[in-house]
Amino acid sequence: MLSRLLISALLALMLSVNVKASDIDSQLGELDSLLQSDLPKAVSLIESLEPRTGNFTSQQLAKFKTLKSINHLYTGNFIAAKRVLDEAEGLNPNQELLTQIYLYKVTVSIGLGEYQQAFQQLEQNLRRIEQGDDTHVKVQSYLRLLNVYLDLEAYKEMLLVVNRVLAFNKGRDTKSECYGMLYLAVANLELDKHEAAAEYFRRSGDYCQKHGYPLIVAMSVKGQARALFEQQKYPNALPGFLSSLEAYEKFNFNIEIYSNWAFLAETYYHLGMFAEARDYAQRVADLAQVQMNIRPKQRAHGILALLARDAEQYQQAYEHQVRSQMLSETLLNEQRLKQNAYQMAQFEIAEKTRELDKIVQDYDIFGEQRKVLNQQRSYSYMFSTIFAGASICLFLMLVAVWSQRSNYKRQAQRDQLTGVYSRFIGQNMAENQLIQCQTRHSDYSVILFDLDSLKQINEQYGNANGDWALQQVVNVLNELIDKKHILLRMSSEEFGLFMPQTHIEQAYELTTQFLEQVASIETKLTGHQFAITVSAGLSCWTEQDLSLDPIISRAALGLKQAKEQGKNQAVVYNPVKVKQSQADTEMVIVES
Repeated sequence: MLSRLLISALLALMLSVNVKASDIDSQLGELDSLLQSDLPKAVSLIESLEPRTGNFTSQQLAKFKTLKSINHLYTGNFIAAKRVLDEAEGLNPNQELLTQIYLYKVTVSIGLGEYQQAFQQLEQNLRRIEQGDDTHVKVQSYLRLLNVYLDLEAYKEMLLVVNRVLAFNKGRDTKSECYGMLYLAVANLELDKHEAAAEYFRRSGDYCQKHGYPLIVAMSVKGQARALFEQQKYPNALPGFLSSLEAYEKFNFNIEIYSNWAFLAETYYHLGMFAEARDYAQRVADLAQVQMNIRPKQRAHGILALLARDAEQYQQAYEHQVRSQMLSETLLNEQRLKQNAYQMAQFEIAEKTRELDKIVQDYDIFGEQRKVLNQQRSYSYMFSTIFAGASICLFLMLVAVWSQRSNYKRQAQRDQLTGVYSRFIGQNMAENQLIQCQTRHSDYSVILFDLDSLKQINEQYGNANGDWALQQVVNVLNELIDKKHILLRMSSEEFGLFMPQTHIEQAYELTTQFLEQVASIETKLTGHQFAITVSAGLSCWTEQDLSLDPIISRAALGLKQAKEQGKNQAVVYNPVKVKQSQADTEMVIVES
């Protein structure tokens, strides 16, 4: 009764026009607590505060938007969470709140599959907080790092970091202690230390129950169930999955809800309760094909395949098995994308550290030389002159070395004549982009093109004019493409353009513009009059493509067809039919 009166009083207070800043802070504190314990009430409080944000200070509004993003994270709406966090960051929040915003942004980037950006955000934030003395902020950042390691399946690294978190925190912040204990249990579970994991999950559940964190309690209960599941103790695991599912449903925590459905489907199957197994498996199989659902769907289709096999429905069993295998391939590609992003981030961090150490070392040497010269300055004015000259020379030398290193790095990645990416570097980058598009099931198009008469230009007008023609063609294309597109030189006269999130029709329209503008290049400035034309072959990603190779091969066949049909044209070679383009040039499609 007392709690209801308090809630009624709070609601009445929220409707007041003249609300004091302390009251708003109190309600934001309550919202923070409710997001950890009672999501429906938290959503209700968000809705009641929303119309009154005009009376908030910038700090209060930043706090409100940060808390609002947590609700989007629970429901898997990462795009909405990113938008709200960007708005919160733009309000110039204090350092503690800014750290929270950065950490939630790491979670958003992981949810969107933008792993390299997640690592960059994390590294920037860790570097920033390491310079401070706020232990609480450090603990929060290390907890976010644990989340990244978990997503990467880097469980040994998790153990190292979680011990550091618990040592830093020492039980001072109960929420951080809860998460630390939970991550310790998870790391042991994923390292197949099932009995130890079950005990750690029990401890985390008891501790977090005592301190009022029901969501972490639910995770601990599910963790215990998973430890039993991995030991094939299915009757003992079932209650834990059902109990944690009920808790997750109160939070609309969709990611964990769908995961529990998949585990329940498999548990019921092993218990011989086939109707229940089919029900949960079908729920998961019917989910949207988005990133967060891939792993549960892979498990669910595997169970549906077994159920169909047991019912002697072999065609359905085969279809479900194929879907399960395709989803396994997607998970493998996603993991490879994460590892590539992690390695690239580690490489960039190491490069920055080495470069910084080199600068510090060079300036230390410079400082020592300056000390020696300063000591000798009293002997002669000439020594002072030498010192000044040596200082300038050393500084210029440092600048020259730094510039030369940057040039060498760029030259290693770029074609020296045209400035586009070299084949090795560019194709690796394009492969990573393709994996990301496969994970999101978005479009991906490839264009191969070359100059129709480069050999003739070289023979009649000299190689310098041939090089000039190549440069002009690349300049034309660079004006048409976006930053996300990757242009690289495949061979002496052949180039490749890799276009993520681009439909084949858009790629074809761009190609027709490209061909038209190339044909209009004025060659009089060379002292000769000759025509420059380009032929192109296009293809796009299909569900059957596991890498760039088949897409490039089809584009090469399209390029060959364009040459055979008279050059100066583009041909789409693709097993999927494409609608007629609205471009002036007719769209030529070759079916494989």
